[in-house]
Amino acid sequence: MAGYRDKVRGIKKKEIRLFRIIVFVLAILSRDGVSEVACENEIEEGKSAGHYELVPDFTLLKARSRDEHRQLGGRAPYFAHYRKGGIELVFIAARHEPRMGSPTHRLIKSVIKGFAPECVITEGLCSDEGFSPRSLLQDAREMKLGGNLPEPLYAALLAHDHGIPFIGGEPPPSVTTQALRNEGNDEDALGFLVVRHLGQVRREEPGTELDQRVRQLLPRMKRRFSLKSNMSLQDFKSWYKKTTSRDFRAVNIDPEEVAPLAMPNAGLLRRMGIAVMLARERHLIKLQARLLGEYRKVLVIYGSGHLVYQDAILKDMLGPPVLKSSRWIDRLIRKVP
Repeated sequence: MAGYRDKVRGIKKKEIRLFRIIVFVLAILSRDGVSEVACENEIEEGKSAGHYELVPDFTLLKARSRDEHRQLGGRAPYFAHYRKGGIELVFIAARHEPRMGSPTHRLIKSVIKGFAPECVITEGLCSDEGFSPRSLLQDAREMKLGGNLPEPLYAALLAHDHGIPFIGGEPPPSVTTQALRNEGNDEDALGFLVVRHLGQVRREEPGTELDQRVRQLLPRMKRRFSLKSNMSLQDFKSWYKKTTSRDFRAVNIDPEEVAPLAMPNAGLLRRMGIAVMLARERHLIKLQARLLGEYRKVLVIYGSGHLVYQDAILKDMLGPPVLKSSRWIDRLIRKVP
């Protein structure tokens, strides 16, 4: 009997030692598991804080044809929502509309309210002017009283009223000048800038007397873009005739002629339009990448054609959009994985 009890005690001691070993191993595994989870949490917290170093692949940036715009774009206005870890970019592909209450204005308002960005990038304002310039806000408030407020100014004013910093996405004039000089001389560059602006004038101020507007634009564009040209109104008309084979008249001004659309045998004005657009996109994409490293949620509001140009680069940097839509619906956004 005593031998049996001794044998039982020996078995229990072995079981106890084995149990202690198992507990020890489990403790180590548990600790390592916690460490792995902690490490993953630290990575995710870093992502949530926006500590990504995004590097755009500019080999993906190229001119797009009209067919590619139809295939890659959508019916403006709409937005594309990108998400990578803890950072988010919403790009509103706007339709340029000065009228308050337009579909573009309504979409901007709903996205700023629902997305709650930490920073907004707007079109038409140079990045060099810094965040939330007071002079632009003053101009926006004055224009709003008249009922017409182009969507970049509307977005800037709305962002400011919500306590959100905004900044322009345009490069300095020197970048545009160099892009134009790569395609022609300073006279060509000045002529292009005037023609491009006249397209906007015809759209927003159809009753404007064009000769007088050209007289005003020539010295202004020459000064702004540091061009070496003494082009007069008559010189401009001669240049326009030589470049387009048409007389300079309102009916002959075709905004499509400077549109940055890839096509075979493109003329000088279109080549210049493409060169300027590519330079603008490079600057804007670099700005987006930098701000996504500083802010967690960034909203970009630009014309719809810009998103078509950027589509491949944004997908490479952030992955495909988690959503594309013409309406911001909070309950739908929350369901997006």
